[in-house]
Amino acid sequence: MDGGSEVEPWTHFGTLDAAKERVGGSGVVDSLISSVEVSEADDGTWGYELLGADSWETYDTPEEARAAGEAEAARAADYQDPPEAMLTEAWLRGRFVRIPDLGLWSLRDVISNLPGEVALDADEKERIWDLSRSGYVGQDWDELTRVLLSRGIAGFVYKNRVEDRGSDSYLVIDPSAVTVTNREEWR
Repeated sequence: MDGGSEVEPWTHFGTLDAAKERVGGSGVVDSLISSVEVSEADDGTWGYELLGADSWETYDTPEEARAAGEAEAARAADYQDPPEAMLTEAWLRGRFVRIPDLGLWSLRDVISNLPGEVALDADEKERIWDLSRSGYVGQDWDELTRVLLSRGIAGFVYKNRVEDRGSDSYLVIDPSAVTVTNREEWR
């Protein structure tokens, strides 16, 4: 379709090879599971990290932490592997800020990894965490989106660590920064 945006805030775009890997599932589960890292905390408990997403819970043994991390990786791979996909060509415009690949792109990871020029101040963080803790589902992300848009951020660009490893991928915050120019079903 020409001329309009059909994306939602926080939509990801990548290369054709990244799309094929993501949709085809080739290596996504294995890549995510192999990214699980287990570490011991100062108090003797164990946790895991999955592509930048730390576990919130702690475990008594490294085996329990690894099993929990691998289970989260498998769930994430299922979520990332949609049953139908569209190949889309789009023009992106506006300010895209470089950020590391955050894997599961949790709210906490996004806020923690914002570069200095767009980092949130203490009041902004507190407002977002209050929404998150209060159970206002989605309003925490809406507030983060509002703050980033107020700073003129159209999205992020990052080096993909899973699909088409090393290629640039984009995360769109401002749907008006995207014009879809071609769309056809991928079979």
